Amino acid sequence: MRKISKAKEPEGFIKWKEHQALEIQSWIEDEQMSAGEIWDNKFPSRPLPIEMQEIDYPQYSKQELRESLVREQGYLCCYCLAGITSEHPSAPIEHFLPKSIHRSLIFDYKNLHASCVGMVRNAKRSDSYKSKLLNCDASKGPYDPGDAAYSIVSPLEEHCEALFVFGADGQIQAVEENGERDPRAKETIKVLNLDNENLRKMRLEAFFAFIFELEDNNLSFEELMLELESLIDSDRPLPFYPSIIASLQAYYGYAT
Repeated sequence: MRKISKAKEPEGFIKWKEHQALEIQSWIEDEQMSAGEIWDNKFPSRPLPIEMQEIDYPQYSKQELRESLVREQGYLCCYCLAGITSEHPSAPIEHFLPKSIHRSLIFDYKNLHASCVGMVRNAKRSDSYKSKLLNCDASKGPYDPGDAAYSIVSPLEEHCEALFVFGADGQIQAVEENGERDPRAKETIKVLNLDNENLRKMRLEAFFAFIFELEDNNLSFEELMLELESLIDSDRPLPFYPSIIASLQAYYGYAT
């Protein structure tokens, strides 16, 4: 996880909500209409063709919103930092506070993030094997951070990245302080299933891809770190970079 600095809310989204204000309020107050129905059926999935658009009717869609979210996150999943694109279903739009419980936040931009597909998104949670492969939004489901003993960490928190540590094998753990693992980070890893076998494998693959791409350059550890930092400080950071740093430190004997 890395801190997401929310960009200015897209003007098109603001105008669409202003134009639909009365309808949105009525949808939210309609107890017969589920939050899923509001999100899926009332908010267009894709822009209408130009010839079908009404001049006086503000047009906006999930696809345009998704593009904005993915871009402001540097094309990384809001939770696991896997690489994502704006093409559905590569980046489902995630409600941090679940829309089924917090209906008034269904269209709140600050509550919306772009997630990865979560590996086996269509798996049933009752399927013990497949459910172990779900992660991020797909694993979180309707979990409510506001109704838990230890709320999961939000990617909007200033120092959220510092709450997690990685092993050389791609494992993720909660940071330890005074002999205790951070309880919120532990809850986050559990709820989002961030330590599942597929994610561990993907983190290791990202590390080896980084190493192999530069192996012919005979770079020192310090030079590799500088190269990695340049990829992190870009508009499109390297996927899984915190894990790559940990694996690189262990590989060169610089583990902390």
